[in-house]
Amino acid sequence: MSASSAPSPMSVPVETPSPCINICRMHEASGLCEGCLRTIDEIAAWSTLDDAAKRAVWDAIETRHAQWMSRPGMSASALTPASHTASLDAVKEEDAR
Repeated sequence: MSASSAPSPMSVPVETPSPCINICRMHEASGLCEGCLRTIDEIAAWSTLDDAAKRAVWDAIETRHAQWMSRPGMSASALTPASHTASLDAVKEEDAR
């Protein structure tokens, strides 16, 4: 294959990363996963969602996180491991392109 027929980096689609951080416990009161802040339905459907739907889930997670952080006595480090923040940043960066 010649260099001219290889896809350019800008044309290769980037898959939306999963929000899963392998802390898989459902919080009974909220119905959200304590690790990724997704509902059980969002978790179950993730592998079948298209990219736009996955980004919508990430948007919902960001909203939930902001709501959680606005509660008295909550800290970012307790809820948002660095790997989760990095994934969210990557999704936002891709959206900005």
